[in-house]
Amino acid sequence: MMLFTTFFPPLIGLAMLIQAFTQNGAQDGLLFLITPDFSRLSDSKVWLEATFMAFYSLGPAWGGILVMGSHVKFHSNCLRNVLIGAIGDVCISVFSSVVLFAVIGVMAKEINIPVENVVKSGMSIGMVGYSRALTYLPAPYIWAVMFFFAITIVGIDAQVVCTETVVSCMEGFSSRLGRHRHLILVILVSLFSFLGNLPFCTQAGPYMFQFVDWYWPTWSVLVIALLEVIAIMWFYGGDRIDYGLKDMNGRKMPHLFRLVAAYISPVLFLFLLLTSFVMYQSPKYGSYEYPDDTRVIGWALSFTVVIPIPLYIVWQFAKLQGTLKQRWSILTQPSSAWGPSDSAHRLEYLERSQAERSLTDIAYYNLTGRQRYPSKKHCETVALQCTD
Repeated sequence: MMLFTTFFPPLIGLAMLIQAFTQNGAQDGLLFLITPDFSRLSDSKVWLEATFMAFYSLGPAWGGILVMGSHVKFHSNCLRNVLIGAIGDVCISVFSSVVLFAVIGVMAKEINIPVENVVKSGMSIGMVGYSRALTYLPAPYIWAVMFFFAITIVGIDAQVVCTETVVSCMEGFSSRLGRHRHLILVILVSLFSFLGNLPFCTQAGPYMFQFVDWYWPTWSVLVIALLEVIAIMWFYGGDRIDYGLKDMNGRKMPHLFRLVAAYISPVLFLFLLLTSFVMYQSPKYGSYEYPDDTRVIGWALSFTVVIPIPLYIVWQFAKLQGTLKQRWSILTQPSSAWGPSDSAHRLEYLERSQAERSLTDIAYYNLTGRQRYPSKKHCETVALQCTD
């Protein structure tokens, strides 16, 4: 099903592109797409929107990648999967842009206006462009049914990943639902999502969608991504990641990947987050400007995603005994339940995971890929965990 829904829409897009090339104006749209405007590179808003689009397209910090990765076999080549996913995403995005702008060029030629006057920001440009492209094909109603059926299935595929992410999280707190709790949670989450999205199907739906999309997934996903790279590369550590990758694939993380994850990504995410706050503008839908009172609602929506993170940290601190340093040391150590299920690999992993490392040791390894000196092991802790 995933193979069908992945490759079927591009095939229809290819038919649209071929048909658009038979019309006047397609080349104007393509020239507008590929002609660089280097002055825009100094516009921070361009980089900010490009980053948000990369988050939407690739899906980091949403949780879906972690859930899909948890179903992969232990010895699968996860580095290869990352490269295939990223390259495939770029290729599909470029191809979709070529199809869309070829159609926009035809539309601009028909109404005799410049291409840049047709290109307006907003969530509807893609759907309007593709819908218009369908009219150029023979038997457009049949093509329209096929295209929107494919788009609907692709949307459902994407929602399956999001639903599984929520359900996987909730399963840890729903043991009382019995052995069918996964199915029950899927039904409940789907029903709640269906009811919650009904208002977007009204005439006010586009305005509400633009408002929610403006506040909810933007700043929060940057904050989550920033915390993820810090937690993984600076608390868990690049050395532990390399140990795990060597057990799975027989090789370490590429040095460039480590440098980007440990040093470049945190700085970039923090810079983009601060830039987005400085350049903040109230949302607009076409010529409609939202009332000032809606800003409070919008920021409340943004913080509902991020606030649980510090609250959970405080709750974990309150549960433990000892000084703040002792509690912090315990909370930043990998859980004894984390690691390979195979006993032979698990014993070696536990020995490595309990190594004493300072922040300087982690920074040195993230920078060079080598340890500063042999680390000491918490032998008693390891022995106790292995016994458990």
